[in-house]
Amino acid sequence: MPESQDEQFGPRLPVHVDASGRAGISALAWHSLIITEHPDAFRSTVTVAVYPSLSVTRILQTPVRVERSQQITDSIRVGTIFCFLRAGRLTAEQGGNTVRMSAGSLVVLSGYQPYVLTSETSVDMTQVLISRGNLVTFGAADYRGGVRELPRTTLARSTYQFLSTFTDDLPHPETATGTSSEQALRAMLAGILNDASETRTVTAAADVARSVHVTDYINTHSRDATLSPDTVAAALNVSLRQVQRDLASSNSTFTEKVRARRLRDAIDLLRDPSWAGTTLDVIAATTGFGTLSRMRRAFQAVHSSTPQSFRANIPPTGNAGISSPF
Repeated sequence: MPESQDEQFGPRLPVHVDASGRAGISALAWHSLIITEHPDAFRSTVTVAVYPSLSVTRILQTPVRVERSQQITDSIRVGTIFCFLRAGRLTAEQGGNTVRMSAGSLVVLSGYQPYVLTSETSVDMTQVLISRGNLVTFGAADYRGGVRELPRTTLARSTYQFLSTFTDDLPHPETATGTSSEQALRAMLAGILNDASETRTVTAAADVARSVHVTDYINTHSRDATLSPDTVAAALNVSLRQVQRDLASSNSTFTEKVRARRLRDAIDLLRDPSWAGTTLDVIAATTGFGTLSRMRRAFQAVHSSTPQSFRANIPPTGNAGISSPF
């Protein structure tokens, strides 16, 4: 087993290995624990080439569970792992995340954490292992999160096609073709990772913006007694599920936001001297509660008081001693 990062990624000629049965499982144990209910039927055909900054491996393998421990992960010293599934079905687990892959899927795994790959069928996949720190040249850091499926962008599809051709005839690492192919592959993979990070940032920003938009709509229309998640979704032209997700992202629910806004409006009216002669029923209807009983339940739930008690205890200064929910 390689003992250092330099030894692991020292340029080596492409090699082809056929591993089968219990002997094959033992031969591969230096880098992974292989678990199968039928060890005698195990088959794995591996073609690998090692370049100064990365290794490329094509694997054709029968159904199996592959576990890479923290100890092995630390010894191999890989920074980032890309896994392209060419055929079959595979489940990848790492860092609390699970990704179910099918033909054409691309995932990224951290080279710093243990992981598990479980194939439900025979698989044909290509793995690219980038040594630690070797994506920095192209503006990407080593990936340290849990396993993550990457979007099938134009760049990802182009990289997939490049790898398919590349692994059919792996170039010698120390030739001009090998060197330029290694650089091109590293640049494309860094680009995929950067695109995915930017997409996630943009998506997160959009989620926040949409959550604010939902809240603004609720605050503006809270006096409408018919206001509901469905009416908000229809007005904003999004799905009901999206409205619920947006509210959850702000650690709130539709009911809580509506109640908070209506309570604020009710408190403002109860404090307003020009509304001193207005009945509580009218205030309840005006603020969207609809009925006095609903407004009373809201006051009791949030302030452990009633609208009547609140109004009776308003001091001459208008400071009621009960803070607004906002």
